Amino acid sequence: MKVLIFTSDLYQGGVAESTRKLADYLSKENDVTVCTYDNLPINKLMNRSVKISKLNLPLSAGFRKNKISILTTKLLRIILLPLAFIKFFYTVMRTRPDVVFSLTYIPNIISVHACRLLGVKCIVSERQDPIQDLDQGTIFSKILKNTYRKATGVHVNSQGMIVSVKKFYEISDEKILNFDNFFVKDDIVKQSMEELELNFSFKKEKIYLVTSGRLSKQKGQWHLLDIIKELIEIDDSYQLLILGEGELRNELEYKIKSNNLSGHVYLLGNVNNPHNFINKSDVFIFPSIWESFGNSLVEAMALGIPVASTVCDSGPGEIINYGEYGYNMGIFPSYEEGGLDKDKLQDLVSNIHLIATENKKLYSEMSLNGYKRYDLSIMSQKIDSIFKL
Repeated sequence: MKVLIFTSDLYQGGVAESTRKLADYLSKENDVTVCTYDNLPINKLMNRSVKISKLNLPLSAGFRKNKISILTTKLLRIILLPLAFIKFFYTVMRTRPDVVFSLTYIPNIISVHACRLLGVKCIVSERQDPIQDLDQGTIFSKILKNTYRKATGVHVNSQGMIVSVKKFYEISDEKILNFDNFFVKDDIVKQSMEELELNFSFKKEKIYLVTSGRLSKQKGQWHLLDIIKELIEIDDSYQLLILGEGELRNELEYKIKSNNLSGHVYLLGNVNNPHNFINKSDVFIFPSIWESFGNSLVEAMALGIPVASTVCDSGPGEIINYGEYGYNMGIFPSYEEGGLDKDKLQDLVSNIHLIATENKKLYSEMSLNGYKRYDLSIMSQKIDSIFKL
C-alpha cells in the first residue's frame, strides 16, 4: 500500500515526532512518503525507505524566534495558501497514494480538497482540542467543519478528543478513528543516554524539575515559576529546567528576573533531544492548560521519571489516569485567568516536594506502569486497522 503523510514540519515538537514514528512504523510493510509543508529544517531522521517531499512554504509560526518572523510567517502562509494547494495537489498526483494521512489544521484543509478532486482516501488527524483551541463562530472554524465532514475519516489521539471533535465539528461516530500516540521505549532510553547537546551540567546536590513544550499560553509554564519560588523556600537546591521556545520567552525571562529566580530557573530553548535532560531530572512537570495528548509526559514515564501533570479534558488526565500513574495537579487557570489560588499553590508545592524527595521511588514505579499502555506493541493492531480502510 502507498501512504502519503502530509505534516506541518519535521523540525521539533510533538507533531514532528508523531509523524516520524508513524512513518517509520508504516514503512516496514508499505511504501511511505512524508510531505512537509514548512520550510523549516528537517531534524527528525527516519527509516531510509521513507521518501521526503517538501512544499518549502512558511507555516509554523510557533517555532519562529521573534515577533517579526512570527508575524511574517502568519501573513505569508495566508498569501501563499493557493500555491501550497497547487504544490500538494501535484505531490499527490506524482506519488499516487492509496491513502493520505494529514496532520494539523492547514495541511488537513489542503489534503481533503486535493484528495476529493483526485479520488484519493484522506484521513485528517486532529492535533489540538478544538473546543479549547478554536472559536466556534469564526470563518476558519466553519471552513474546518465543512472540510472535516468531507474527509474519509478523522483521527483523534485520545479518548477525550473523541468527545471534543464530535461536539465541535458535529461529526458522526462512523468518521471518528482513534489510536493514541504511541512510543518505542528502547528508542527513548537510547536517546536518554546520549551526551547533552548544551553546555549544562547537572549537580548531585541539586533537585531538578523539568518541563518540555512550546513557550505559549497553552503550555502554562508561567505557573511553574510560582511553584519553584515556593519550593526554594523549603529547599534552596531546587532547579527548574524549561525546554522549548516560543512567544512567551520574553515574558518568562522578565518574571524570572523580577522574582530573583535566575539561579534556579533555566530557559534552555529548543533541544533536539530532550530525553537526556529529562532522564537526569528528579520530577517531570506537565502544566498544560489544554492538550490533545501529551507526548513528553509519556516519554518521561517511559524513563521511570516521576511525573506531575494537570488533567485537561483530554490527554494528560488519561495518561496519568487522574492520579494512578502520576501526581494529579488538577486544572490550572488559563493565561487570561491569572495565577494559582494561594491554597492550591501551597498544596502543589507540598506534594511536589514529597515526590522529589521521600516518594520518588513510588512515583517512578507508577510512571513505568502507566507507560506500558502506550507502547507500539500495544498500539500496532489499531494503527493497521485504520490504514486498511
